[in-house]
Amino acid sequence: MRKTIATILSLLVVLAMTLAITACGGNGDDNGGTTAPSPTPGTPPTTPGDPPGDTGEAPPAAVPRGNIHPVVDLGGREIRIVSWGTYNMGGSAPYEEPDPEDPNYFIHRMQYDNMRRVEEQFNVTIIHVDGGDYGMHREGFLASQVAGNPDGEIIRAPGSLLIPALAGGHALVLSDITMDGITFDLLSNQSVTNVSAAIGADIYTVRGASPLGMGPMLAVNMDLVNSLGLPNPVALYEAGTWTWEHLMNIMRLASAQGYFGIAGTQGDLTRLLIGSNDGILVDANLNYAANHPNTVAAFDQMATIFQERLWRWNPDDPGDPFGGWARQQHGFVEGADTVFFTEPSWVINLEAPFHFEMIPFPVGPANTSGNTHVVGLAYGVLIPVGTPNPGEILMIIEELHSWAYGNEWMLIEAVAESLRGRLHTEACVQRAIHTANNTRAIDIGWSIEGGLGWLIYALHWDLFHGYSDAAEMLETERAPRQELLDNLFR
Repeated sequence: MRKTIATILSLLVVLAMTLAITACGGNGDDNGGTTAPSPTPGTPPTTPGDPPGDTGEAPPAAVPRGNIHPVVDLGGREIRIVSWGTYNMGGSAPYEEPDPEDPNYFIHRMQYDNMRRVEEQFNVTIIHVDGGDYGMHREGFLASQVAGNPDGEIIRAPGSLLIPALAGGHALVLSDITMDGITFDLLSNQSVTNVSAAIGADIYTVRGASPLGMGPMLAVNMDLVNSLGLPNPVALYEAGTWTWEHLMNIMRLASAQGYFGIAGTQGDLTRLLIGSNDGILVDANLNYAANHPNTVAAFDQMATIFQERLWRWNPDDPGDPFGGWARQQHGFVEGADTVFFTEPSWVINLEAPFHFEMIPFPVGPANTSGNTHVVGLAYGVLIPVGTPNPGEILMIIEELHSWAYGNEWMLIEAVAESLRGRLHTEACVQRAIHTANNTRAIDIGWSIEGGLGWLIYALHWDLFHGYSDAAEMLETERAPRQELLDNLFR
């Protein structure tokens, strides 16, 4: 919900005075930040306490308020941040002077001013390098590493870059970096940085401590639920009885009345089924594990959904029942003929021609974790192998991420405010934040392009047509997929 600048300023002043987050009514991407979102769906996040080490007294002169490290003169060092497009470490704020008309102006202002502070105090010059789109960014990074000449000191890495970076040994282990006189936040409080990608105890990338916004969830067409007299999925979730069994029952009841049960891409449905049943693709030792019983059960459930035609497929083209990516992404909103939608955040918004609610995917019969979805390696920042004095760079990374230090409530409020522009109710906003930060599993297998990814999509096709059994296919593929993992990581 867009607000006027005056309204936002008034809100921030009040919040700064009370150090509390007031859940605002209205229409409303890694683990949680300095204050975890409330574990109770629909409950606003709790108020963070004082920043670590803040006694309320004026800090020492060597550590101005807002710093998390003592000031170190780096002698005018140039630090290049390479990204897809030119974005700073704040995440979304441009490196140019923020636009006062931007609805996120005040957050961007804090990020921008913090970057200028870091440049002045630590005597560095921050240079923003446009690495191109995702593909070009990855190829440029790998080419520079092979040449032994890193194209930047800080690399903003999407998931598609992380696997080749880690597999090729191109990313420094951040948890091994030391620097005299510096205690890194990453290894202590984690008040401004969170771990983004790690293998075992080795931490390779970090991100800012802001909580995630909307993770994979189910959008529910409440108009259809009410008109068809279906059990209320939101009530089932709030009662703690939301399971695969209830999901299947509701979808079958809708199908019996001529409607579809669930829409969205088969890839989104897969990550929800596997994650909600505690299935895995790759285990902690980087071994193939897609033949795990929990994963097999998830694919068997998908086969049932496909074969009972509960999934919104394309009956007009028998040769391509999946109907194309665009149709799968937008059919729920455009057709309004489906109860559930495996929500990608860029599709669901207030423009839907019906009232929808957001709830987590239901848990499967093998679930003991409480997780509702699985994701691969997501965005993080890394320091390339070959970077001189990497301790200086890690220190600057943490300082750049400290834009809300002392005002950590803004990290949560910034996420909540962006969701209020796309979701109908405050309860949806809080469920989205809770789901994204508290019910996700991370599996490196989802990030391996051309390997496990193609296996999953091949299995979709066979399951839809009834060509093969999931357990048999997943076991047959074990040897070649293990060889892929061995070639990557051994």
